[in-house]
Amino acid sequence: MLIKTSEQLVKEFITEEIVVKGCPDNLYKVLVLIEQIKQSGNRMAYVKLKQHCDIVDENLLSSIMKAFLKGIDIKKDQVQDEVEIPIDDALVEELKTIVTNSKAIALGFYYDEKNKLRLNTNKCISYLRKIAEFIIKHGVLMIYNQKEGIFQELNDELMGTILRYLMNTAIPDSWKKVYERDIIDGLMREVPRVDTNIIDDTLIAFNNGVYNVVTKKLLPHDKKYMFTSKSPIDYLKDADCPIFKKAIKEITCNDDELLSCLQEIFGNALINNTKAERAFFFTGVGSNGKSFCSEVLTEIVGVNNVSNIQLSKFSERFGIEGIVSKTLNIANENELGGAISTENLKAIISGDTINISRKFKQAINYKSTIKLIFLLNTLPDTLDNTHGYYRKILIVPFNRVFKPEDIDKKLKEKVCTELSGVLNWCLEGAERLINNDYNFTESKAIEKVTKAYKEEQNPVEAYLNEVLVYEEGSSETKKAVLDAYKSWIEGEGISARGSDSPQRFWRALNNSTKINLNYELTYKKISGTLYLRDFKIDYSKLPKQEVKYTFSN
Repeated sequence: MLIKTSEQLVKEFITEEIVVKGCPDNLYKVLVLIEQIKQSGNRMAYVKLKQHCDIVDENLLSSIMKAFLKGIDIKKDQVQDEVEIPIDDALVEELKTIVTNSKAIALGFYYDEKNKLRLNTNKCISYLRKIAEFIIKHGVLMIYNQKEGIFQELNDELMGTILRYLMNTAIPDSWKKVYERDIIDGLMREVPRVDTNIIDDTLIAFNNGVYNVVTKKLLPHDKKYMFTSKSPIDYLKDADCPIFKKAIKEITCNDDELLSCLQEIFGNALINNTKAERAFFFTGVGSNGKSFCSEVLTEIVGVNNVSNIQLSKFSERFGIEGIVSKTLNIANENELGGAISTENLKAIISGDTINISRKFKQAINYKSTIKLIFLLNTLPDTLDNTHGYYRKILIVPFNRVFKPEDIDKKLKEKVCTELSGVLNWCLEGAERLINNDYNFTESKAIEKVTKAYKEEQNPVEAYLNEVLVYEEGSSETKKAVLDAYKSWIEGEGISARGSDSPQRFWRALNNSTKINLNYELTYKKISGTLYLRDFKIDYSKLPKQEVKYTFSN
């Protein structure tokens, strides 16, 4: 486990600069050297000052020259830097005092008329903006981590750590928690907001750089890309993953179409846009590889970038708060209660701006590029049988069931040794998806399970396909069509789920004919009775009615 000191942590975010504002009168040794250089260009005095400055901070000499010796030009070839000059500890201490004094002034510290230490928070904010990079994204204040190459949330704890280090190194024991809130509030009012629409979606941030999916080149991390997350995996051009490829082939039952589609789903999780407009239902019972796929994808995206919000939570008030700043949501849901609400789900899939309520915080308008994957034993019931819903989900069947003796309990551990290779496999899927205009590879296995799901959720459409026959010139009474539907679902053992009410039935039937036949229902009225035009009932598909005979004596 890597343990960081406060100083190590702070220096990931700031680049301190020393701006010397003055030299206290009691720093005699420094003042004498400055005067010698100023009056006569004393080269030995310069060498002494330089060597002692370098002990304290490599940037200190240039700051002193700017403050006190402007216009003094001592050429390097005139300076015998290799001359051994004894270290003067008192001079070192005076130089350290200049540094701390300069930092204290830059931070905004001053003494009032009663000689009490005060802080000008406006000056402090200006100084912070010189030594660190800040942005506001989705209403969240963020600071650039120079080591990681991404912006991170500047929460109260991190802000406190940075300020405590800066203040206490300038003036011992000067930090007070009360300063933090004013400084954060000031930064929130001053720092530029990021327009998420201008972020380049051809770039993907990895641990060792930024990958361009168009040029296939790795670029250095840079604050200009404004990434707020990255994959923890290194991009290595020639890395492979034979163990993972063998496992994924077994999981997909050697179905090349299904495997290609799954590879594109993995790749889609890395892309910084929602152009594919799909959520993914991984479905199947038993030991089938769903969990293995989700665990490997989590490793690729990064555990800290993954939320685990269940499908049933998407309609709750605070249910989706956890997606903020996340790249991927993977949730395991064994049993769903009632029918799911799809309003928030569809909005997030499309990358629409949505209002997210947050506990004990102000609600925010949020535009996300998060990808949604749900691991399901059974597919969810829904009252949304629109084309829009089915167009936004992609159901991936996991039909392979592994026997206990066939399961390699160390498989994930083995795959984790070749994650750079898995990353390349994901990129291959991402690039194919992009080149195919964000359309996933068609798969017969996916088409089959999707058709069954739609028929189960929308029995009216199944009734249209099985029982009603489109035939121009034909007609059936509306009552006969609805009665036939009720008879059919009863005979098939299908739950009506409210679809047998006249209003819902006719609305669902009209939607289904528009989608499947490009035909909108029309009616005619004869002697007060409404008829459905251009359809007839195939009575052979209905259950045979039991005929009851009555005998009289």
